[in-house]
Amino acid sequence: MNKKFLKGFAAGLFLAFILSTFILWLMIRDRKLNIPYGRNAMTVRLDDIQDYIDQFYLNDYVDKDLYNGAYKGYVEGLGDKYSAFYPKRDLQEVKDELNSNIVGIGVYMTIDSEENRPKITKAIAGEGAAKNGVEEGDILLEIDGTDTLDMPLEVAEEMLQGYGATTVSLKIKRGTEELTIDVKRRAADIIYVEQKMLDNNVGYVKIYRFDGATVGQFSSAVDELTENGAKALIIDLRGNPGGDTNATARICDRFLEAGKLVMYAVDKNGRRDEYKSSDDITLDIPVAFLMDKGSASSSEVMVGCLKYYLSDSKIFGETSFGKGIMQTTYLMNGGSIKLTTAYWYTPDGVCIHHKGFEPDFPVEDDPETENDEVIDEAVKYLAAK
Repeated sequence: MNKKFLKGFAAGLFLAFILSTFILWLMIRDRKLNIPYGRNAMTVRLDDIQDYIDQFYLNDYVDKDLYNGAYKGYVEGLGDKYSAFYPKRDLQEVKDELNSNIVGIGVYMTIDSEENRPKITKAIAGEGAAKNGVEEGDILLEIDGTDTLDMPLEVAEEMLQGYGATTVSLKIKRGTEELTIDVKRRAADIIYVEQKMLDNNVGYVKIYRFDGATVGQFSSAVDELTENGAKALIIDLRGNPGGDTNATARICDRFLEAGKLVMYAVDKNGRRDEYKSSDDITLDIPVAFLMDKGSASSSEVMVGCLKYYLSDSKIFGETSFGKGIMQTTYLMNGGSIKLTTAYWYTPDGVCIHHKGFEPDFPVEDDPETENDEVIDEAVKYLAAK
């Protein structure tokens, strides 16, 4: 009797286990079980969302747009404005690019730290933006109707570009006034560096952005100034958002002997990548740097390097932006992903992320005067050297 009871009890337990497992499977299949986190949960929720879209959404849509939107949102969930997913362009877009010239409107920009929107640092004379009234200091509120709040700089730059003589509409804030300006795109030679000779044999070089072309333009500018008698150099990095780190290292190379550490980067696994100078031809004259809140990334790399090796160099202006991280772009099936992958450090091991470089001589340019007070202070310092 007891044996029969135990056998029946065991059989009942087994059937109950099978039944509960089956019910659990049905609940998961029918998405009635709330799984809060994990990739399986994400798949379940996306299926739920798709069901609602299929049943109730009014308008037509393209599946690819939904998928790309999901991928973008997934990376945005990192909470890192420098990381992003970029969808793979379709074949027609690639053909269009090969058969057309991508052109812009002739401006340089940075991100305004107070507005958190793109700000014009220069409208190149004779180009589309300047011809249509865009001015230095203008804040871009919208580009072709898209709000620019929290927009990464590279996204704003891409939106200003287009194929051929097309037009882009800009909504601009200038002081307390808001303007809408339509600008026609056109091809132009990109000038990253400008130079001039100041009083007291002080050469002045303005770098708008670090790019492959910046290296040659900077070298030519410095050669011209020194050949014309420059005994000291002002390097203006105000509003310069950075750019190519390799280009920055090559520019620093003009001031360093071969083998000097320009900067190094450290990733999450502790792997260290070093950038070093390679040219023994050095420029040996006093240097002053001009920086402001828009001086970021590679601009700070340059200052961090040369301030370390050129002991007499000084910073004039404002505390810089403080971007001490680096991004890497990876190609993947269906697009590409840009991720923040490392902190970078000055040759003496300092990371300026969220700190920036403080000026040795704090000074602001007064927009109400004709002179640039920051340049004036730098000239006074260098003239006394």
